[in-house]
Amino acid sequence: MKISIKAMKKLSKISNSLYDAIKIEYLYHSNKLEGSTFSKENLIDLLEQRQVVGEHFIDDVIETKNSLELFDKVIDTLGEPFDKYLLWDWHRTLKKRSIDDEYNKEYRLALYQAQTFDNIEPLVEVFKKCQTRTDEKLNDFKSLLGQINSEME
Repeated sequence: MKISIKAMKKLSKISNSLYDAIKIEYLYHSNKLEGSTFSKENLIDLLEQRQVVGEHFIDDVIETKNSLELFDKVIDTLGEPFDKYLLWDWHRTLKKRSIDDEYNKEYRLALYQAQTFDNIEPLVEVFKKCQTRTDEKLNDFKSLLGQINSEME
């Protein structure tokens, strides 16, 4: 099923719409890959009731809450030029008030300015070319991301 940008933006303004179901499904799987302990039901409780249910690390709660906000931000910026500034803004949204944000502000700023911020441009360009995802394009993107990560270490 494909949903247009216009339709997604309209759905985002309607409570309890397909948008919320897509948001929960996407964030559950995305966050699970990052080690989140939130179940789909926990995400629904956080989204609808603003209540954390279950046993979770504080950083997991913060980043999960931030990911709900980030999902909306990504939808709001669909159609805007994708560049390193937008990517940086999304990352800051995800990490705000997390342990990474609190303890690594100076390190993170230096890292972004000295390495990532300058080196991210090739990654952004490859990503832009991936309008139609193919295994070859995805492998190019993963390869370039791996190179950037290696340079940062």
